[in-house]
Amino acid sequence: MKVGILTYHHDINYGAMLQAYALWRTLTKEGHDVEIIDYRPPEATEFYQLRTRPFKSYRRLQLNDECIDNLVKELKLRRFIASSVKLSPIQCRARGDLKRHFSKRYDAVVCGSDEVWNINSYRGFNTAYFLDFVDSPTRKISYAPSFGWTQSFHEKKGEIVDLIRDFDHVSVRDSNSKNLVLECGVQAVKVADPALLVESAHYKEIMVAPKFKGDYILVYGGNKWTESQRKFICSLSQSENLPLISLGANNQFADKNVDTGIEEWLGYFAQASYIFTSSFHGTVLSILFKKNFVSASTSNKSIKISDLLSCLGLDELFFSPNAQDLDVKALHERSLSIDYELVEKNLQDYVASSMGYLRKALSLGMSSESQTL
Repeated sequence: MKVGILTYHHDINYGAMLQAYALWRTLTKEGHDVEIIDYRPPEATEFYQLRTRPFKSYRRLQLNDECIDNLVKELKLRRFIASSVKLSPIQCRARGDLKRHFSKRYDAVVCGSDEVWNINSYRGFNTAYFLDFVDSPTRKISYAPSFGWTQSFHEKKGEIVDLIRDFDHVSVRDSNSKNLVLECGVQAVKVADPALLVESAHYKEIMVAPKFKGDYILVYGGNKWTESQRKFICSLSQSENLPLISLGANNQFADKNVDTGIEEWLGYFAQASYIFTSSFHGTVLSILFKKNFVSASTSNKSIKISDLLSCLGLDELFFSPNAQDLDVKALHERSLSIDYELVEKNLQDYVASSMGYLRKALSLGMSSESQTL
Protein backbone atom coordinates (compact mmCIF):
# COMPACT_ATOMS: atom_id res chain seq x y z
CA MET A 1 0.00 0.00 0.00
CA LYS A 2 1.25 3.52 -0.80
CA VAL A 3 1.08 5.59 2.38
CA GLY A 4 1.67 9.27 3.04
CA ILE A 5 2.48 10.67 6.48
CA LEU A 6 1.67 14.25 7.44
CA THR A 7 3.50 15.28 10.60
CA TYR A 8 6.03 17.71 12.02
CA HIS A 9 9.22 16.58 10.34
CA HIS A 10 11.10 19.83 9.70
CA ASP A 11 11.10 21.36 13.20
CA ILE A 12 14.32 22.07 15.07
CA ASN A 13 13.16 19.63 17.69
CA TYR A 14 14.62 16.24 18.54
CA GLY A 15 11.32 14.69 19.61
CA ALA A 16 9.52 15.79 16.46
CA MET A 17 12.25 14.28 14.29
CA LEU A 18 12.28 11.07 16.32
CA GLN A 19 8.54 10.44 16.09
CA ALA A 20 8.49 11.21 12.36
CA TYR A 21 11.36 8.81 11.72
CA ALA A 22 9.84 6.14 13.97
CA LEU A 23 6.42 6.19 12.28
CA TRP A 24 7.99 6.10 8.81
CA ARG A 25 10.23 3.19 9.81
CA THR A 26 7.39 1.26 11.46
CA LEU A 27 5.10 1.51 8.43
CA THR A 28 7.97 0.72 6.06
CA LYS A 29 8.82 -2.40 8.06
CA GLU A 30 5.19 -3.45 7.66
CA GLY A 31 5.81 -3.61 3.91
CA HIS A 32 4.21 -0.35 2.79
CA ASP A 33 5.65 2.20 0.37
CA VAL A 34 5.81 5.19 2.71
CA GLU A 35 6.55 8.87 2.14
CA ILE A 36 6.53 11.77 4.55
CA ILE A 37 4.63 14.57 2.82
CA ASP A 38 7.11 17.44 2.71
CA TYR A 39 4.74 20.14 3.94
CA ARG A 40 6.43 23.18 5.46
CA PRO A 41 3.84 25.85 6.32
CA PRO A 42 5.23 29.41 6.37
CA GLU A 43 4.35 30.06 10.01
CA ALA A 44 6.48 27.10 11.12
CA THR A 45 9.39 27.95 8.82
CA GLU A 46 9.39 31.58 9.97
CA PHE A 47 9.22 30.58 13.64
CA TYR A 48 12.37 28.47 13.39
CA GLN A 49 14.18 30.96 11.19
CA LEU A 50 13.81 33.55 13.95
CA ARG A 51 15.70 31.19 16.26
CA THR A 52 18.57 30.59 13.85
CA ARG A 53 18.80 33.69 11.68
CA PRO A 54 17.45 36.74 13.56
CA PHE A 55 18.19 40.06 11.86
CA LYS A 56 19.19 43.06 13.92
CA SER A 57 18.38 45.18 10.87
CA TYR A 58 17.83 44.57 7.19
CA ARG A 59 21.53 45.33 6.61
CA ARG A 60 23.24 43.24 9.27
CA LEU A 61 22.73 39.75 10.63
CA GLN A 62 23.18 39.51 14.37
CA LEU A 63 24.39 36.09 15.54
CA ASN A 64 24.95 35.04 19.13
CA ASP A 65 26.01 31.70 20.60
CA GLU A 66 22.41 30.50 20.90
CA CYS A 67 21.68 31.33 17.25
CA ILE A 68 24.80 29.52 16.12
CA ASP A 69 23.95 26.46 18.23
CA ASN A 70 20.43 26.40 16.81
CA LEU A 71 21.71 26.78 13.26
CA VAL A 72 24.15 23.88 13.66
CA LYS A 73 21.40 21.82 15.27
CA GLU A 74 19.04 22.64 12.41
CA LEU A 75 21.57 21.53 9.80
CA LYS A 76 22.19 18.25 11.63
CA LEU A 77 18.50 17.50 12.02
CA ARG A 78 17.77 18.36 8.38
CA ARG A 79 20.56 16.02 7.32
CA PHE A 80 19.17 13.20 9.45
CA ILE A 81 15.62 13.42 8.15
CA ALA A 82 16.75 13.82 4.53
CA SER A 83 19.00 10.76 4.70
CA SER A 84 16.88 8.50 6.91
CA VAL A 85 13.33 8.67 5.49
CA LYS A 86 11.66 8.98 2.12
CA LEU A 87 10.26 12.46 1.59
CA SER A 88 7.68 13.25 -1.05
CA PRO A 89 9.25 14.53 -4.31
CA ILE A 90 7.23 17.73 -4.05
CA GLN A 91 7.68 20.20 -1.20
CA CYS A 92 4.62 22.28 -0.29
CA ARG A 93 4.31 25.50 1.63
CA ALA A 94 0.72 26.45 0.78
CA ARG A 95 -2.26 24.36 1.89
CA GLY A 96 -3.70 24.63 -1.62
CA ASP A 97 -0.67 22.80 -2.98
CA LEU A 98 -1.44 19.84 -0.73
CA LYS A 99 -4.81 19.48 -2.41
CA ARG A 100 -3.27 19.87 -5.86
CA HIS A 101 -0.49 17.34 -5.43
CA PHE A 102 -1.51 14.91 -2.69
CA SER A 103 -5.30 14.54 -2.61
CA LYS A 104 -5.16 11.19 -4.43
CA ARG A 105 -1.46 10.27 -4.50
CA TYR A 106 -1.76 7.62 -1.77
CA ASP A 107 -3.94 4.69 -0.79
CA ALA A 108 -3.91 6.07 2.76
CA VAL A 109 -2.68 9.19 4.52
CA VAL A 110 -1.72 9.08 8.19
CA CYS A 111 -1.56 12.22 10.34
CA GLY A 112 0.31 12.25 13.62
CA SER A 113 2.05 11.64 15.88
CA ASP A 114 3.09 14.93 17.42
CA GLU A 115 0.81 17.73 18.68
CA VAL A 116 -0.49 18.19 15.14
CA TRP A 117 -3.98 18.87 16.53
CA ASN A 118 -2.81 21.55 18.96
CA ILE A 119 -4.69 24.53 17.57
CA ASN A 120 -3.13 26.99 20.04
CA SER A 121 0.50 26.50 19.06
CA TYR A 122 2.38 29.03 16.94
CA ARG A 123 1.10 27.12 13.89
CA GLY A 124 -2.49 28.06 14.66
CA PHE A 125 -5.52 26.07 13.53
CA ASN A 126 -4.25 24.40 10.37
CA THR A 127 -6.93 22.07 8.99
CA ALA A 128 -4.37 20.36 6.75
CA TYR A 129 -3.27 18.36 9.79
CA PHE A 130 -6.83 17.05 9.98
CA LEU A 131 -6.34 15.84 6.37
CA ASP A 132 -8.97 18.10 4.82
CA PHE A 133 -7.02 17.95 1.53
CA VAL A 134 -7.43 14.17 1.13
CA ASP A 135 -10.13 12.96 -1.28
CA SER A 136 -11.97 9.65 -1.32
CA PRO A 137 -11.18 6.80 -1.84
CA THR A 138 -7.89 7.58 -0.08
CA ARG A 139 -8.16 6.39 3.49
CA LYS A 140 -7.76 8.95 6.29
CA ILE A 141 -6.04 7.63 9.39
CA SER A 142 -4.78 9.34 12.52
CA TYR A 143 -1.96 7.75 14.46
CA ALA A 144 -1.30 9.17 17.93
CA PRO A 145 -1.91 12.87 17.28
CA SER A 146 -2.34 15.07 20.33
CA PHE A 147 -4.26 18.25 21.10
CA GLY A 148 -1.49 19.06 23.57
CA TRP A 149 -2.32 22.05 25.74
CA THR A 150 -5.08 23.33 23.42
CA GLN A 151 -7.24 25.84 25.28
CA SER A 152 -9.71 27.03 22.63
CA PHE A 153 -11.02 23.65 21.52
CA HIS A 154 -14.66 24.61 22.10
CA GLU A 155 -14.33 27.75 19.98
CA LYS A 156 -13.44 25.56 16.99
CA LYS A 157 -15.40 22.49 18.02
CA GLY A 158 -17.91 22.68 15.15
CA GLU A 159 -15.17 22.60 12.51
CA ILE A 160 -13.17 19.97 14.37
CA VAL A 161 -16.21 17.69 14.66
CA ASP A 162 -16.72 17.69 10.90
CA LEU A 163 -13.03 17.08 10.26
CA ILE A 164 -12.64 14.18 12.69
CA ARG A 165 -15.86 12.47 11.63
CA ASP A 166 -14.46 12.29 8.12
CA PHE A 167 -11.63 9.96 9.25
CA ASP A 168 -11.77 6.25 8.56
CA HIS A 169 -9.73 5.37 11.64
CA VAL A 170 -9.04 7.59 14.66
CA SER A 171 -6.41 7.12 17.34
CA VAL A 172 -4.76 9.60 19.71
CA ARG A 173 -1.73 9.68 21.98
CA ASP A 174 -3.16 10.69 25.35
CA SER A 175 -6.29 10.58 27.48
CA ASN A 176 -6.96 14.31 27.20
CA SER A 177 -7.04 14.08 23.39
CA LYS A 178 -9.22 10.98 23.58
CA ASN A 179 -11.75 12.86 25.69
CA LEU A 180 -11.79 15.80 23.27
CA VAL A 181 -12.40 13.46 20.33
CA LEU A 182 -15.18 11.84 22.32
CA GLU A 183 -16.78 15.29 22.59
CA CYS A 184 -16.88 15.22 18.79
CA GLY A 185 -19.00 12.08 18.96
CA VAL A 186 -16.17 9.77 17.89
CA GLN A 187 -14.64 6.91 19.86
CA ALA A 188 -10.85 7.04 19.49
CA VAL A 189 -8.23 4.42 20.32
CA LYS A 190 -5.33 5.49 22.53
CA VAL A 191 -2.04 4.26 21.08
CA ALA A 192 1.67 4.50 21.83
CA ASP A 193 3.86 7.22 20.42
CA PRO A 194 5.66 5.69 17.39
CA ALA A 195 9.02 6.19 19.09
CA LEU A 196 7.93 3.39 21.43
CA LEU A 197 7.23 1.08 18.49
CA VAL A 198 10.90 1.00 17.52
CA GLU A 199 13.04 -1.38 19.53
CA SER A 200 15.83 0.14 21.62
CA ALA A 201 18.34 -2.12 19.82
CA HIS A 202 17.69 -0.20 16.59
CA TYR A 203 18.26 3.14 18.27
CA LYS A 204 21.57 1.80 19.57
CA GLU A 205 22.49 0.76 16.03
CA ILE A 206 22.03 4.25 14.60
CA MET A 207 23.29 6.23 17.58
CA VAL A 208 26.71 7.82 17.88
CA ALA A 209 28.56 7.60 21.18
CA PRO A 210 28.66 10.96 22.97
CA LYS A 211 31.87 12.94 22.95
CA PHE A 212 31.72 13.18 26.74
CA LYS A 213 33.51 10.23 28.30
CA GLY A 214 32.63 8.80 31.68
CA ASP A 215 29.46 8.52 33.77
CA TYR A 216 27.06 11.45 33.98
CA ILE A 217 23.56 12.61 34.85
CA LEU A 218 21.67 13.80 31.78
CA VAL A 219 19.38 16.83 32.09
CA TYR A 220 17.01 17.28 29.18
CA GLY A 221 13.99 19.48 28.67
CA GLY A 222 15.03 23.11 28.42
CA ASN A 223 16.12 25.61 31.05
CA LYS A 224 12.88 26.74 32.70
CA TRP A 225 13.11 24.66 35.86
CA THR A 226 11.37 25.47 39.11
CA GLU A 227 13.51 26.15 42.16
CA SER A 228 12.63 22.75 43.63
CA GLN A 229 13.59 21.03 40.36
CA ARG A 230 16.95 22.83 40.19
CA LYS A 231 17.57 21.93 43.82
CA PHE A 232 16.80 18.28 43.11
CA ILE A 233 19.06 18.16 40.06
CA CYS A 234 22.02 19.68 41.91
CA SER A 235 21.56 17.53 45.02
CA LEU A 236 21.37 14.49 42.75
CA SER A 237 24.71 15.39 41.22
CA GLN A 238 26.24 15.73 44.69
CA SER A 239 24.79 12.52 46.11
CA GLU A 240 25.73 10.44 43.06
CA ASN A 241 29.05 12.26 42.62
CA LEU A 242 28.40 12.60 38.90
CA PRO A 243 28.66 15.61 36.55
CA LEU A 244 25.55 17.16 35.02
CA ILE A 245 25.28 17.19 31.22
CA SER A 246 22.55 19.49 29.89
CA LEU A 247 21.43 18.42 26.42
CA GLY A 248 19.78 20.80 23.99
CA ALA A 249 19.65 23.83 26.31
CA ASN A 250 22.07 25.94 28.32
CA ASN A 251 21.76 25.57 32.08
CA GLN A 252 24.20 27.43 34.32
CA PHE A 253 24.18 24.68 36.94
CA ALA A 254 25.36 22.05 34.41
CA ASP A 255 28.97 20.97 34.19
CA LYS A 256 28.62 20.82 30.40
CA ASN A 257 26.01 22.06 27.91
CA VAL A 258 25.80 20.23 24.58
CA ASP A 259 23.82 20.40 21.32
CA THR A 260 24.01 17.51 18.90
CA GLY A 261 22.42 15.76 15.96
CA ILE A 262 19.86 12.99 16.41
CA GLU A 263 22.43 10.20 16.41
CA GLU A 264 24.52 11.62 19.24
CA TRP A 265 21.35 12.79 21.03
CA LEU A 266 20.32 9.12 21.21
CA GLY A 267 23.81 8.25 22.40
CA TYR A 268 23.62 10.64 25.34
CA PHE A 269 20.42 8.95 26.53
CA ALA A 270 21.73 5.43 25.98
CA GLN A 271 24.90 6.01 27.99
CA ALA A 272 23.55 8.20 30.82
CA SER A 273 23.77 6.88 34.38
CA TYR A 274 20.65 8.85 35.38
CA ILE A 275 18.19 11.09 33.53
CA PHE A 276 16.15 14.08 34.68
CA THR A 277 13.76 15.27 31.97
CA SER A 278 10.68 17.38 31.39
CA SER A 279 10.39 16.16 27.81
CA PHE A 280 7.89 13.60 26.56
CA HIS A 281 10.37 11.97 24.21
CA GLY A 282 13.07 12.28 26.84
CA THR A 283 10.80 10.16 29.03
CA VAL A 284 10.24 7.73 26.15
CA LEU A 285 13.98 7.20 25.66
CA SER A 286 14.59 6.89 29.40
CA ILE A 287 12.10 4.02 29.44
CA LEU A 288 13.36 2.33 26.27
CA PHE A 289 16.96 2.42 27.51
CA LYS A 290 15.82 1.27 30.99
CA LYS A 291 17.39 4.14 32.87
CA ASN A 292 16.98 5.42 36.40
CA PHE A 293 15.06 8.60 35.73
CA VAL A 294 12.62 11.23 36.91
CA SER A 295 10.18 13.12 34.70
CA ALA A 296 9.34 16.66 35.72
CA SER A 297 6.21 18.62 34.91
CA THR A 298 6.18 21.83 32.92
CA SER A 299 3.29 24.12 32.11
CA ASN A 300 2.37 22.60 28.75
CA LYS A 301 3.73 19.05 28.76
CA SER A 302 2.64 17.57 32.07
CA ILE A 303 -0.54 15.95 30.72
CA LYS A 304 1.12 13.80 28.06
CA ILE A 305 4.07 12.82 30.26
CA SER A 306 1.94 11.81 33.24
CA ASP A 307 -0.39 9.94 30.87
CA LEU A 308 2.51 7.88 29.48
CA LEU A 309 3.89 7.13 32.93
CA SER A 310 0.45 6.03 34.08
CA CYS A 311 0.08 3.66 31.10
CA LEU A 312 3.31 1.91 32.04
CA GLY A 313 2.83 1.85 35.81
CA LEU A 314 5.42 4.55 36.46
CA ASP A 315 3.19 7.22 37.99
CA GLU A 316 5.45 7.64 41.01
CA LEU A 317 8.32 8.94 38.89
CA PHE A 318 6.53 12.19 38.11
CA PHE A 319 8.02 15.29 39.74
CA SER A 320 5.09 17.59 40.48
CA PRO A 321 5.80 21.33 40.75
CA ASN A 322 4.56 21.33 44.36
CA ALA A 323 6.76 18.47 45.57
CA GLN A 324 8.12 18.91 49.10
CA ASP A 325 11.58 17.83 50.30
CA LEU A 326 10.26 14.58 51.76
CA ASP A 327 8.48 13.75 48.50
CA VAL A 328 11.63 14.51 46.50
CA LYS A 329 13.72 12.15 48.64
CA ALA A 330 11.19 9.36 48.13
CA LEU A 331 11.05 10.16 44.41
CA HIS A 332 14.80 9.68 44.12
CA GLU A 333 14.62 6.34 45.94
CA ARG A 334 11.84 5.12 43.63
CA SER A 335 13.82 6.15 40.55
CA LEU A 336 16.66 3.86 41.65
CA SER A 337 14.42 0.81 42.00
CA ILE A 338 12.29 0.75 38.83
CA ASP A 339 10.90 -2.71 38.08
CA TYR A 340 11.75 -2.84 34.39
CA GLU A 341 10.50 -6.39 34.09
CA LEU A 342 6.98 -5.14 34.85
CA VAL A 343 7.48 -2.01 32.74
CA GLU A 344 8.57 -4.14 29.78
CA LYS A 345 5.44 -6.29 30.07
CA ASN A 346 3.20 -3.19 30.13
CA LEU A 347 5.12 -1.71 27.21
CA GLN A 348 4.84 -4.88 25.14
CA ASP A 349 1.06 -4.93 25.67
CA TYR A 350 0.83 -1.24 24.75
CA VAL A 351 2.92 -1.70 21.60
CA ALA A 352 1.00 -4.82 20.56
CA SER A 353 -2.38 -3.09 20.78
CA SER A 354 -0.99 -0.05 18.93
CA MET A 355 0.42 -2.20 16.13
CA GLY A 356 -2.92 -4.01 15.96
CA TYR A 357 -4.64 -0.68 15.36
CA LEU A 358 -2.17 0.30 12.63
CA ARG A 359 -2.41 -3.05 10.85
CA LYS A 360 -6.18 -3.00 10.88
CA ALA A 361 -6.33 0.61 9.68
CA LEU A 362 -4.00 -0.19 6.78
CA SER A 363 -5.42 -3.59 5.90
CA LEU A 364 -7.30 -4.14 2.66
CA GLY A 365 -10.56 -4.38 4.58
CA MET A 366 -12.27 -1.10 5.32
CA SER A 367 -13.74 -1.81 8.76
CA SER A 368 -13.19 1.34 10.80
CA GLU A 369 -11.66 1.76 14.25
CA SER A 370 -13.36 5.11 14.62
CA GLN A 371 -16.93 4.90 15.79
CA THR A 372 -19.38 7.76 15.52
CA LEU A 373 -21.51 7.75 18.66
